[in-house]
Amino acid sequence: MFEEIYSWFTQFCCNQETVRGLATLVYDDGSVANTGAYLPLGIWTLVVSFLLCFAFYIWPLDHPRFKAWWAWLTTAGADSLLAFLIGLIYSRHHLNDINGNEELLYLINSNSDDLSPYSFGDYVSVGLANIFVALLFFVFFSLCLNWFGKSTKYSPFRK
Repeated sequence: MFEEIYSWFTQFCCNQETVRGLATLVYDDGSVANTGAYLPLGIWTLVVSFLLCFAFYIWPLDHPRFKAWWAWLTTAGADSLLAFLIGLIYSRHHLNDINGNEELLYLINSNSDDLSPYSFGDYVSVGLANIFVALLFFVFFSLCLNWFGKSTKYSPFRK
């Protein structure tokens, strides 16, 4: 499920080698699987977006002072910043496992001769794609949780 959601946004931000590198899971014994590397990234992003929405609509930020649209936008901005950092750190950790292995770089780069390792730009592109995914989750959770808030019930969607 997360791989499909990330595929909507990675085509705009990431190159194909980065996408294939994130979809490749390297185990400690050196074996390789082509599944599930988006799952931890998606779960972390989902949990952070839910916790920020919960904090905004239910507790502790549910206060009359935060019922304006700018408070919701500020919380969404904080979610975006955290999502960018999560994507940056996760991709750096995950893709660095691949950087040291020339066989994997050869397989991921579609058997081409260009075996350039992943760079900081690749990590940033995953962070940018993660921002879009986090905002999608944040809007979804805002629509689900806004009716439970006392003061922020109609933020940012006014009646």
